[in-house]
Amino acid sequence: MWRKTMTAAVGLLVSLASSGCIIVIADVDDWEGRSRAKVTTSEERTFETTGVGGVDVETHNGSVSFDGQSGDGAGQVTVTKVARGSTQDEADAAMNAIEVFVEPKGDTVQLGWRWKTLKKRNWSADVSFDIKAPGRMNVDVETHNGEIKVAGVTGDVDIETHNGEINVNTSGKALEAETHNGEINAVFAGTSVELSSHNGEVTADLSRCAEVTGSVTSHNGAVQVSVGKETSASLEARTNNGGIDCEAPLTDMKKSKRSLDGKLGSGGGKLEIETHNGAIAIKGS
Repeated sequence: MWRKTMTAAVGLLVSLASSGCIIVIADVDDWEGRSRAKVTTSEERTFETTGVGGVDVETHNGSVSFDGQSGDGAGQVTVTKVARGSTQDEADAAMNAIEVFVEPKGDTVQLGWRWKTLKKRNWSADVSFDIKAPGRMNVDVETHNGEIKVAGVTGDVDIETHNGEINVNTSGKALEAETHNGEINAVFAGTSVELSSHNGEVTADLSRCAEVTGSVTSHNGAVQVSVGKETSASLEARTNNGGIDCEAPLTDMKKSKRSLDGKLGSGGGKLEIETHNGAIAIKGS
């Protein structure tokens, strides 16, 4: 396995482009004797939000953040691109081959990137998006490797990362969040929630929810769920290896070593809490 042992800055270039200020930084990664040149750029984009109901973001490698704003102003995006190659010329060529797009499609704006030319074997790239836009919109985000942060959204949210942590705070009707490897920290005030981590702890603050349905699960990791005085659901908790601790007021409760069923508030739809390997904690306020 390669380990990064040294990073040496070798240059700095600042230039202006019509889309905003672009900052270019060149340096070299030394991976146990195999050097790879790297170039980093940052640029600003804007997009119209009038008549737009959602934002769809996808990147192969890179983080994504969405900060929901009040009002209906234009969306603002900071795009950070990192390109690598075996030589500085190759890294520069890889950077020039990255095409970032902000494209309308129906009532949705799509943000992402693609290679403008055929990708060379020694090229690699990370592209991250930092977005500020009206929080009323639906938000759909996917990254293969990177952290996702979403906050201030009153629309529906659907986010997924293959490797990375998820932090989300929303109050729309529905929230879906999945990571294959990483923790999930969610604050939610809607009615339908689906949170899943394959390897990582999951923490869900549902204390602002009224009637809520869905699932909060981890394959390998502890699960903690907080509920409020007005939260209602038919609660089912299961763990294959670990204990269950419940501080929330439940009625019609049935409890065993690895399972817990009960009615939260006035009951209603099912809220499943499950982990294959880890403890479950259910907290009340």
